[in-house]
Amino acid sequence: MCARTGTLICQPNLNVADPLTGAPTIDPTTLDREPASVGDVLVSPDMHRRARVVLKREGEVSPAGYTITATPQTTMHGITSTTSNVVVVTSDSPGWRLAAAIASAYTTAYVA
Repeated sequence: MCARTGTLICQPNLNVADPLTGAPTIDPTTLDREPASVGDVLVSPDMHRRARVVLKREGEVSPAGYTITATPQTTMHGITSTTSNVVVVTSDSPGWRLAAAIASAYTTAYVA
């Protein structure tokens, strides 16, 4: 099995101040929830369908026997963070070219 990765950067929603208090409407304690949920979204039936559409559009065959995972990147340049917005998407597949295409298709499908 070969592993290839793709990277997603999760951006928080637009932070608009509450007109009455001027306080931000995004709770900073929830900013880590989106990166943590990417893995669940990637294995959903809808995401599998969307990734297959991307693979077909790029001329790849519908693969079988692969796995896809997503892990929030908590360490960058030796610094550990508990609020990273970077998610590493990893595809394991029998061939490196197919693994790369699958990782790319899932990151593209997630963003679309």
